Amino acid sequence: LLAILISLLLARVIAKPINRLATTAGEVEQDKPFRQQMVAEVTTLGDEIGHLARIFSKMVLALQARMAELRTIYQIGRSISSSIDLDETLNYVAHSIRGVVPYDAIELSLLDDFQQQRVVYLALGGDPVENAQQRYAKDQGLVGHLLASGEGILLSDLDTAPETRNQPTRTWTSLNPKSYLGVPLQVKGKTIGAIELVSKQLNGFDADKLRLLESIAMQAAIVIQNAHEVRTRENQLKQKIQELNIEIDEIKRAKQVGEIVESDYFKRLRAQASQLRAGRSKQEPSSDA
Repeated sequence: LLAILISLLLARVIAKPINRLATTAGEVEQDKPFRQQMVAEVTTLGDEIGHLARIFSKMVLALQARMAELRTIYQIGRSISSSIDLDETLNYVAHSIRGVVPYDAIELSLLDDFQQQRVVYLALGGDPVENAQQRYAKDQGLVGHLLASGEGILLSDLDTAPETRNQPTRTWTSLNPKSYLGVPLQVKGKTIGAIELVSKQLNGFDADKLRLLESIAMQAAIVIQNAHEVRTRENQLKQKIQELNIEIDEIKRAKQVGEIVESDYFKRLRAQASQLRAGRSKQEPSSDA
């Protein structure tokens, strides 16, 4: 009887935390909010059950964080897909990134393969861009390594990183940034540009932020390319319209000149001018005289 009583007490002691874990797992399965306080008492236990509860709690928190990231990426993808204006798209991407990957400055650039340059279309947080579009050599500085490798770069301490040698002056140079995070913008395996972030704090970014930024870049690259192509076509159309207007103006001027030349008034003036020239030639003394 004593052995049975002790067994029942032990079973109850063991079953209670396990039931609590099972109840919490059921709530998570039903997509209910995870209440960490439900297993807080169990996680303090020093036995295998406490160890299991701690692993379970960390797993659920990591899973929820990942789900939140995926929802953010999905929302960003839907929102930026609704715009074909390049400036509007880039601004939305930059502000959306700040919501999940905090930064002090950002440069969003696209490649100009014709001139072998990288063109900064958006810069926030640092000094204003002197011209409408800041240009750098395609293979210059950190972004040169980024574009050449086609892979993201995470630097926790810029001052000690060898990749920072021979860096050009950037819009964020005056901030004296300490950490760097950059990922390429790629469409069908081709690199079309880059997203670069800096932080004034050491270790301002980590591997999770790199993974998250890469996911956002995958969503944004196609939309940014489409918006850039639309702007390029618009500029080409404007140039053609301007050239056409010039041709039309020249045709109009030629037509107006023709109308003036063929008018009776102009013909009379031309006849009078011919008579005046003939009269002057008669009045001038000959060379023999």
